Amino acid sequence: MAAIPLLEDTLFGSTPVPVRTPPREATRGELVAGCGCLLLIAAAIIAPIVLLILNWSTVTSFVTGSDSSKPSPAPSASGPCPKPMAERLPEGSGARLVAAYSRDDLEERYAFCRTKTGKVFYFASMGDGESYGAPTEAEKSENGYVVNFAPQGTSYHFRDGEVTAYDEDGKETWKGELVPEATAD
Repeated sequence: MAAIPLLEDTLFGSTPVPVRTPPREATRGELVAGCGCLLLIAAAIIAPIVLLILNWSTVTSFVTGSDSSKPSPAPSASGPCPKPMAERLPEGSGARLVAAYSRDDLEERYAFCRTKTGKVFYFASMGDGESYGAPTEAEKSENGYVVNFAPQGTSYHFRDGEVTAYDEDGKETWKGELVPEATAD
């Protein structure tokens, strides 16, 4: 006897048709959890970048080994250039004392006077009680003064509470700490 085909087989064929279920919408809790995860990832990426930008000077000081947290002493000297120094300056009358320093490790003293025309001159005393030597023209730098000695090719850089000596090739030869002084007497 021949089999009678079932109604399902004749109507739909012999292959079952997959039934598609409509996509399920995420619940409110699932949405909040997904957004929270994304916010956490964004914060983990953005926060270190913001902190790096805000603390850039500290980071560069750490990397270079310099300590920019100590304030650079501003020249505390003011008033007229002491008379013995002013007499040695071209256009010396009216010159002003703009900076004066001493050293703790040596008995050296340094002074900078500015003439009425704006030129700055450097004076040095190499011993306690010794008078200041002949003036040398200096240049104002971003945070101090630079004194170049042409025949020797050496230069002294007075900045950030330090004096640093460089040879004719620009190589640092020594460094010393400066103590700001109120006068150059």
